[in-house]
Amino acid sequence: MKSKSVIDFFMQKRGWSEVKDLLLSWYLTPYLAKVFSVAKNFYFIDGFSGPGLFDDGKKGSPEIENDLIKKAYESTNNSTVKYSLICVEKNKILFDRLTNNLKENKNVKCINDDIELLLPNLIQNLEKNSFVFIYLDPFGINGLPSNLITLCNARKDLKIELLINFNSSGCYRECMRLLGNTAYNDFFDENEYLSDKNSSHERMNCLLGTKKWTDVAGDAKAEYLLSQYFSDNLRKAFKYVLNMPIRNIKNDMVKYRMIFCSNNIDGALLMADNMLRRSNNAKNSLFSLDIEGNIVDVTKEVETILDFVPNTNENPIRLNQLILSFYEKKGVVCSPKDLIDYLKMKERNNEIVVIRYPERSAKGKFTTFWSESNKKTVKILKKIGI
Repeated sequence: MKSKSVIDFFMQKRGWSEVKDLLLSWYLTPYLAKVFSVAKNFYFIDGFSGPGLFDDGKKGSPEIENDLIKKAYESTNNSTVKYSLICVEKNKILFDRLTNNLKENKNVKCINDDIELLLPNLIQNLEKNSFVFIYLDPFGINGLPSNLITLCNARKDLKIELLINFNSSGCYRECMRLLGNTAYNDFFDENEYLSDKNSSHERMNCLLGTKKWTDVAGDAKAEYLLSQYFSDNLRKAFKYVLNMPIRNIKNDMVKYRMIFCSNNIDGALLMADNMLRRSNNAKNSLFSLDIEGNIVDVTKEVETILDFVPNTNENPIRLNQLILSFYEKKGVVCSPKDLIDYLKMKERNNEIVVIRYPERSAKGKFTTFWSESNKKTVKILKKIGI
């Protein structure tokens, strides 16, 4: 079957594209409110913008981002904050449509370029301490910047967060193509995949941060392994990397993965919490999947959080760090509240030690809070033998 072009993709907005944009919207609403209250400069970079509007009239990511950013800006009391939405689109036909759709917005800059080539210059010229959100939603893995780690590490002074649509099954196919293995072509939907013409062994090594991808042919967990290589590579620049699989309801296989990266623990928790609290609104539930893409019993998964709690003869772990450690290893399978409720029960049963600061309230009573802030900490230890 002949592959469709990237232009054909924007004829109609499909259900899974709706899910991706919902995830973006859910996070951006509280994120932007917080950023605009403290930031001097904010930049949103959409690396694969498309035309802004689908042929069926539905909004694409640039229109959604622009609406949310303008709403947050109009609601803030921070009169000094400056912002810019930078929409990058390589395809000239789509770029012309994008420019026309967003031409009335003075804080939007549309650029006809390859994001991989453009991003180094963009990042290099941003003001110190700027807040930066980068959204990368490529068609397949075509054009996905392989230099992200180097760029982000070079600008530690920036507060960068990433949301990436990683087409892990497409990555698998690309790996097989590079290895000269064509046995897996029928495994993929050509309508949702665009081969990376610039792909090479060296580029794949850089993108995944390892040469281990050459050994995944025929492995039942190939898709998961490639997503883990990609996530582990991102951890070289970010403290927190959440890997969220989304299944194809037609063949019950993982369709793609939303990868979120941040150096801010509150941002990582916000991403997990906002998606999970609203997951019932999504047509395709991704939150009953573990990090390998398997459907799991959430109740049983919650119980495994104790595996991440140190014993009493070790250093205690902070509550927020514990929750994120769980998410990074097990997947975003439940809400922070589910995990905290389970820990509360274990505290009542005297199975864990909870160290709170402050230990006592202003009235002299022992504190019982289960949340952390600049003035409150919760540290946890597991009693030996539990």
